[in-house]
Amino acid sequence: MTKKRAVFVDDEAQVLRSLKRGLRQHCGDWDFQFETLPAQALESILNDNPMVVISDRKMHEMDGEALLSEVKHSAPHVVRVLLTGDTSEKAVIASARTAHILLAKPFEISELSDVLDRAGALNQLPLNDQQRSALGQIQNLPVLPKIFHDLTTYLKVNANPDISEVVKLIKSDLGITAKLIQVANSSFFGYQSVTHSIEQVVMRLGFDLVRQLIALMVLNQGESFQKVLEQSEKITDIMKQRASGLGQSKESIERLSLLGLLHGIGRLVPTIEESDKQSDIVGAYLLTLWGFDRDIIDAVMFQSQPEQQTPISPLTCQLHVAKLLSSDVNLNEISVQVVECAQLCLGRE
Repeated sequence: MTKKRAVFVDDEAQVLRSLKRGLRQHCGDWDFQFETLPAQALESILNDNPMVVISDRKMHEMDGEALLSEVKHSAPHVVRVLLTGDTSEKAVIASARTAHILLAKPFEISELSDVLDRAGALNQLPLNDQQRSALGQIQNLPVLPKIFHDLTTYLKVNANPDISEVVKLIKSDLGITAKLIQVANSSFFGYQSVTHSIEQVVMRLGFDLVRQLIALMVLNQGESFQKVLEQSEKITDIMKQRASGLGQSKESIERLSLLGLLHGIGRLVPTIEESDKQSDIVGAYLLTLWGFDRDIIDAVMFQSQPEQQTPISPLTCQLHVAKLLSSDVNLNEISVQVVECAQLCLGRE
């Protein structure tokens, strides 16, 4: 197995020494390199091909954003992490252009260990080098311009916005939903609990930061995006109806809603070949990078081929069956494993 490698960059040597001591106890399966000179770090990154680069934001020779911008251009497959003590809205907006993950200082070693775990999990996904490079250069997922217009207009004309109206607009867009949940659940904001509720996300981030983050995501959309969005809404409705009929909890239905909304997110990446298997892998890549729940990631990963998952999880079953019910596929024409999966969700869940 290839050794997992990470490069840390900080022009304060004592900070790197402290990190080295802490990481030695938590991440024994990683090979770490610590650099005080950004230029030397860049050379090392190009030569040694690490999985992840973790840089301090404020450095004299080259700030962390500039460093990660160079990494994004020269080694786009590398996961980019920015450490910063500036938790202002301006810092969040600026850093989102170059970093995959923001980590607020001071932080616990366990938080850094979690980031490394995510990077390691990404390396296990069956993607080739070209696909990893294409994914690494994504700046923002596509979003619907009408949603951006409606939301920003609503916030502008309403001095006291109704959070339910804001949530309604956000939920209609895949890219906005995924990115805002990612940001709200990051350790950058210091919350101890994970939320999948858009209501709580908006309350955590505040209207102003939500609006500015969305402003970064505005891209032109085509018919493919509309198709993904419509399918996601259809799948979500099917799963929610079945879960309600089977008496599942509000929390379970909320997770299913999130899964239904995000299950096709891999199809929003135009640089990847269009196939169910590849788009599922891309979706799993994005959700892993953003720190989503492992069960949701696996359900996205195996949604088209549930028989490849051992054992098949209930979430994967429910998503796969919802997709079957939304199509014209005959259950008698698919594999025994998938039939068993469908029977589990339709009869025993």
